[in-house]
Amino acid sequence: MSATGSQASTAPSEPPLLGHEYDGIREYDNPLPGWWLWILGLSVLLAPFYVLWIHGGPDRSFLDEYRAEAAAVAKRRAEEALRHPVTDESLLTLTKDSASVQFGGNVFATKCVVCHGPEGQGKIGPNLTDTAWILGGSPTRIYETISGGGRLGKGMRAWGKEIGPAELRKVTAFVISLKGTQPKDPKAPEGELTDNTAPPK
Repeated sequence: MSATGSQASTAPSEPPLLGHEYDGIREYDNPLPGWWLWILGLSVLLAPFYVLWIHGGPDRSFLDEYRAEAAAVAKRRAEEALRHPVTDESLLTLTKDSASVQFGGNVFATKCVVCHGPEGQGKIGPNLTDTAWILGGSPTRIYETISGGGRLGKGMRAWGKEIGPAELRKVTAFVISLKGTQPKDPKAPEGELTDNTAPPK
């Protein structure tokens, strides 16, 4: 047998052509590999169990994981903000940390509700849920008002003499978080309208 004949007999044969043609293009009958088809079949069979396991199993909610990670990031940022000087940005950062806001809310509930109401709707003191501020509505001005007291003769105490700077910042974060809430029977706005307490994105 000649060398040419030996090469011809061992060369792989081309798959047969299918019996159709489109725009001069002809298609070979070249099926996918068996191992690829087995993987595809197994994926289709396992997909329903995967969905049930991921979305229906305990402690596997992607939304819960995201919320936990977001809360951890907010906590780290809040701790970092407490180590820096009081600025609008650092106070707004605290509003993103639920633990800081909750702590500030607890202090507010013990020291501020008599004048501002349990929901910040205002009683003797002004309404804290609108965008009107008597002494300025920037985060630092709110902090300074809480720390140093309100207008002379109006009775608001200088809470900076009784609670520490970190606690004051958290109370400020809570007060900022009240903006835009809708308490029952809110007091009419007092002071100048401002809108510079929006939490950072």
